[in-house]
Amino acid sequence: MKCSGCLKFLKESNSITCSIAACEKSFCGLCIPLASLSVDKRKLWKCPDCCATQTKGGNNSFTPNRYVEENITLRKKTDNINCDTYTNNEVKELLDEVRLLTKEISSLRTKLEVATASLNNCQLRLDELGTSIATNDNRIKYLESRDTEIKILERKVSDLQKNLNEQKQQQLSNELEIAGVPENKNENLLHLSLLAARKIGVDLEDRDIDWVARAGPIA
Repeated sequence: MKCSGCLKFLKESNSITCSIAACEKSFCGLCIPLASLSVDKRKLWKCPDCCATQTKGGNNSFTPNRYVEENITLRKKTDNINCDTYTNNEVKELLDEVRLLTKEISSLRTKLEVATASLNNCQLRLDELGTSIATNDNRIKYLESRDTEIKILERKVSDLQKNLNEQKQQQLSNELEIAGVPENKNENLLHLSLLAARKIGVDLEDRDIDWVARAGPIA
């Protein structure tokens, strides 16, 4: 069994047990001054925990003493450092260091202000570039839409050209070229065409001919 105070092993001849049945804690002679207790007091002795639950006051001779191990050296508290131990030179050095730090901090602050201004300028440039890019994107989209319109118009022009060619081919299918007819001034080409048709046995009238012209100018 161990002592409830110092947790060392107990000897029956040099120990005491709490008289409270629900407790029964035991202490050694180093924690409890057994020499000052009679046999009757030992039978009625209560441990410190049980006594603490009762009203404070009265005789505290039964309270266990703090156990102090041997070969322990207690150190004295060190005195506070006196500010007067600093010499004037040390104080001057500290002041010089503080001044240098102040100058460095001021220089860093100036550099930070310059860097901040530069960053602000960069931000403005970035905003301008963003606006320019957005404008260019709008222009590109507009040009792409115009390109689409141009392609549509080109298709329409191509279709119209094709239709014109087809119409010309249809017109050429009804066109007749007569060669070897002498050219005279003040001639009537319609009359000459009707005479040429009669010569070859074709009966034509004025309404059958839409348009008559010579291929070249009169010499």
